[in-house]
Amino acid sequence: MQTTPRSTLFRTFISLLLLYGFVISSLALPLTKNTIAPPAGKLVAGKSRLAPTAQGAEQRPGELLVRFRSGVAQENKDTVLAAHGARRKRQLRGESAVEKLEVLGGQDPETVALQLRLQPEVEFAEPNFLIEKDQVLAGDPKFDEQWALRNTGQTGGQFGSDIDVTTAWQTTTGDQGAVIAVIDSGIDFTHPDLSNNEWINGAPGVQGDLHGWDYVTDSNVIKDEQGHGTAIAGIIAAQGNNAIGI
Repeated sequence: MQTTPRSTLFRTFISLLLLYGFVISSLALPLTKNTIAPPAGKLVAGKSRLAPTAQGAEQRPGELLVRFRSGVAQENKDTVLAAHGARRKRQLRGESAVEKLEVLGGQDPETVALQLRLQPEVEFAEPNFLIEKDQVLAGDPKFDEQWALRNTGQTGGQFGSDIDVTTAWQTTTGDQGAVIAVIDSGIDFTHPDLSNNEWINGAPGVQGDLHGWDYVTDSNVIKDEQGHGTAIAGIIAAQGNNAIGI
């Protein structure tokens, strides 16, 4: 019996991995708290806000955060702090070497921080600003129907029985460099939630496999006669915040 050459099996395997590939596209930009990202863009993630130069930014009263330069002796640190009316409360956990200070005598923390930054021993100093996570919402009309993403009991289900996707979006909403291969009934790339996420093969073969390969019809024309592959692709990579679909 004649066996299939390994090179042929390898090429087939690579072809399958490229089948129906497309890119999850997203853009990560900061949002103002409790707002929705602009509908013209892809899904936008809120990030923690830290604005040490913003006027009126919330901060813990009478507290500073400071980091001394590497190699500064403890005695010198104590001298600098005493000269500016501050005392050490504690050093923060981890390897940041950041210390929390208490400002004495009712001094303005921002003024003391500025004075400390002028000292050669100090790498940085700033008031202990409060930060908070922005709420990330999707502007897609059918997002609330996706109980697996955010379950509010909207279909009689259990509140909170979901993957807590809005919290995950605070960390990441994807990467344009990520490519996902879907081996299914095909993908309808004319779908408005998928058309902008279609993968383009940067090195197509002579057969023109620009977006994958249909191994049923042995063709580079990607269609979906059954709809299942398109549904799966939508769950994975529907374009976010385009005011369409999920």
